[in-house]
Amino acid sequence: KETYIFKNIRDTFFKYSLPKGKYYWHINAVNGQTKTNGHNTRSFFNVGEAHFLTGPINDKVVLENKVIVIPQDLKIEKSGKLIVKGKSEIYVYPNCQILNYGSLKIHGDKNNLIKIQCHREELFWSGIYSEGDLELEYCDFSQVKWKSIIRQIRGEAKMVKCKATDNFVRESVSFNHCPVTIINNYFENNSGEGVLMLDCSG
Repeated sequence: KETYIFKNIRDTFFKYSLPKGKYYWHINAVNGQTKTNGHNTRSFFNVGEAHFLTGPINDKVVLENKVIVIPQDLKIEKSGKLIVKGKSEIYVYPNCQILNYGSLKIHGDKNNLIKIQCHREELFWSGIYSEGDLELEYCDFSQVKWKSIIRQIRGEAKMVKCKATDNFVRESVSFNHCPVTIINNYFENNSGEGVLMLDCSG
């Protein structure tokens, strides 16, 4: 009863609404007498509920244990505060970025790094630009194509036990004219420079 079978599909695009859960897929392709099938342990996808987050954010917003989708540039105003924590995941639409002028805190933990990546796995998002207060703990950044994954100018920044891999940037993270705490972070396979600190106390 938990198996769905769809026969005689002739197009390369197929759409069907599924209930919430984890699904494994298997394809049989037939051309006359020739038959090919495809399946492996990575042939799966999850269907769940997403929280679409748009701005501007002017007040305090707390999101915990959510799948968060950011469909456009997200602006956090000076009066705004965004807190993301728990078993959350963040998916940003291609070429969009998070603009923080207030307070942005993303707090995972050692067992649950909060993934922040592009909504489309073959494309890129544009990172975080911050002039406010920024706290990042146990975050996992990927698929950024911009000046920096994190670009902090003034304000105050904290980056602890985060991970950043496979990003195409001028420098991985950039802290400018601000106090910054950066401890035990892991950077691998990113283009450009590593950690840039300009006129910072740290």
